[in-house]
Amino acid sequence: MRFTLPLASIALLTGRNNNSASRSLPLPNACKGEQIRDQPSQHRFCVLALALGFATFVPAAPAPAATFANTDAATITMTGKIDLGDERKFGTALRYAPKFRKLIVHSPGGSIPPAILIGQGLRTGAYEVQVADNGECVSACTLLLAAAAERSAYSSSSIAVHSASTFEEDGTRNPETDDDLAVTAKLARLLKNWGTPPIIIGKMMGTPGKDAATLTDSDLQAWNVRILTAGYAPTPPYTPPPYNLPPANTRPKGEAIYDFVLRSEGTPMSKFSEIIDYNWNGKVEYFMSMGSQITKDCGGGTCKYRRELWSPNQQVRYYLQNVNGQRVFCVKNYRTGLGACADQNTDEVVYLRKVGANDRWVKWAFDQLAGHA
Repeated sequence: MRFTLPLASIALLTGRNNNSASRSLPLPNACKGEQIRDQPSQHRFCVLALALGFATFVPAAPAPAATFANTDAATITMTGKIDLGDERKFGTALRYAPKFRKLIVHSPGGSIPPAILIGQGLRTGAYEVQVADNGECVSACTLLLAAAAERSAYSSSSIAVHSASTFEEDGTRNPETDDDLAVTAKLARLLKNWGTPPIIIGKMMGTPGKDAATLTDSDLQAWNVRILTAGYAPTPPYTPPPYNLPPANTRPKGEAIYDFVLRSEGTPMSKFSEIIDYNWNGKVEYFMSMGSQITKDCGGGTCKYRRELWSPNQQVRYYLQNVNGQRVFCVKNYRTGLGACADQNTDEVVYLRKVGANDRWVKWAFDQLAGHA
């Protein structure tokens, strides 16, 4: 089952949508991250943004930032405080969970915007959220439980709710205000829309932020939380199916690279599979015929010479590069994050994948390419 964040969530993250006639509502700078608790004077102004879903809900004490670990092909484990940007961490983890089915949580809470975004994604399918053995799920973490189609926890787990509050820079909790209550009411409506029973919503609204109401067995029963005993057998560790490398040279090198990197992208390399087999001068002449210009970048006693071309859709970059006699022909697809470089001297092909927001690429082992080429 494919997991996708709703388009509205994507627009919230990027600050734009596909309809040029409509405009998103950006979060004021003073309300971003944890600045809402650093600038009390901005609180009332920020509440207008909070009422649109940009709430911040932090745990009572400092906690490590959340991490997302892939337990197996169907399970992701989230541990720590939920913070802005964690919806992106979750999205990255999903790339390595092709059969995603269950999210295990152990969190004291944190920021509500990423919790809502992850929750909205969870609501697109029949996914389970499970509180870890001897783990906790408090405040903003309970939004993930509320969003799940299935909920489970161990008898040793702790689930607790409370209303919204803000903090000073030194971690001191501010006195509860009418604005806090308004944010809590906004959350209550969201939980109601997600099917949370009134007993849970009532405990959240009736418990001040400085306290936490631990849910009882009857509360969990009303919320359809399945209780697991200590003898419960967890999902067995994922063992990937064996992958046997294909016989050497079963396909032309250029064909394999084209299938892996380019797929159906628009490309000026109409004779790509032929060009990769040209000698170096032949490649240079072809790039020149396509209108490429040579660039020279020197530093640290080394000069890099490069000829570069882009596909018509500006998503695929091709280049020839010579650094101290090491000559490579590379293609990088910025839409898929896949690339490859062929060494002119050794005839070796190195497959690449893009990591992070910057133009940084790392090598892929060939056995990681199953299903791609």
